[in-house]
Amino acid sequence: MPKTPGETSKKVLLVITKSNFGGAQRYVFDLATRLTARGHNVVVASGGSGELIDRLAEAGITHRSIAGLQRDIGLYQELRSLFSFAHIIHEEDPDIVHLNSSKAGITGSLIARLLGVPMIVFTAHGWAFREDRSKVWKLLVYLASWLTGLLAHRVIAVSQADYASTPSTWVRTHTTVIHPSIDAIDLIPKEQAREELLPDYKKDDSALWIGTLAELTSNKNLTHAINTIVTYNQNHDQTSYRYIILGGGEQTAELQTLIKQLGAEGYIHLLGHKKDARRHLAAFDVFLLPSKKEGLPYVLLEAAHASLPRIASKVGGIPEIVTHEVDGYLIDPYEPAELTAALQYCANQATRQRLGTTAKQRINRWNVESMVTKTLAVYTDKRNEGDTVQ
Repeated sequence: MPKTPGETSKKVLLVITKSNFGGAQRYVFDLATRLTARGHNVVVASGGSGELIDRLAEAGITHRSIAGLQRDIGLYQELRSLFSFAHIIHEEDPDIVHLNSSKAGITGSLIARLLGVPMIVFTAHGWAFREDRSKVWKLLVYLASWLTGLLAHRVIAVSQADYASTPSTWVRTHTTVIHPSIDAIDLIPKEQAREELLPDYKKDDSALWIGTLAELTSNKNLTHAINTIVTYNQNHDQTSYRYIILGGGEQTAELQTLIKQLGAEGYIHLLGHKKDARRHLAAFDVFLLPSKKEGLPYVLLEAAHASLPRIASKVGGIPEIVTHEVDGYLIDPYEPAELTAALQYCANQATRQRLGTTAKQRINRWNVESMVTKTLAVYTDKRNEGDTVQ
């Protein structure tokens, strides 16, 4: 899509902590490719290595590695990342630095301010201080988040829930809500997707397939999901579930051990990372995201595009894209009985079809090009406090 009338070319440096390909990385990739297509000069900077870097290379977009930038905190690594990021800004001389993720936010906003970058934007993909951690940890992260928002010229919240949680003192006044969006997905047909995921599966398998695509961290609450599905299957012979988890992360070994201890290897499958895993969504009968903390997860938009009924936690921005018993089923992530009730509710085929069809119809209004246009408006400081763009 070409630039809109009056839109001038900008040099944009998009920054994110990790180079895997979760929701925040997809957001960065979509912005990078669409801004480039509109004639802007885009560079992406990140720490580590991963699928994001490979996808950017395929799209012909320049990537710069920030030495020492990682999720874990260490004095040497922090200093290293500060100097590395400063070097990149000095060399690239961007008009706009757009920061994503908490770690990149605090580091990037400080250096960008010191080096006089004209426009600093921070997107909060779910405020980190809302994680289920100790009070001391939350206080420290809240202060870091407040400082990031204070140093940034503009803040983008990905949901109304995140906007409501935005520190009010000197930050909310320059915060705008823009929901992430996705394009249609080139889905693999159901039987082919199932065969690719589980080559040994039997086509006469009567179990319902429930799927999760997620980074395996404690925030995703997958131990709760596994325990609940095991208990459900033990008590419901007629409507058992086969649970497929796609993704990698720090909890991989822990979850593998739990599945083995529960004797559930026959119907709970931890399949690891798959490139463009969303293309396999048609393999599932139900999609599950039992997270304890979220911003506005792309994967629930993707599940809707696949016409799947969605069981999801009523946290963060999720209630803004899933309406209880209309196009999905909302649960309290700390109440096993609610997930059990959701599994029972979605065991009915007519119910699944109704929820999935409605989800697909309602999600069609979410458009990536519109998201990019409204992000560009933030870059040029055209929006006011609390503006909401869907």
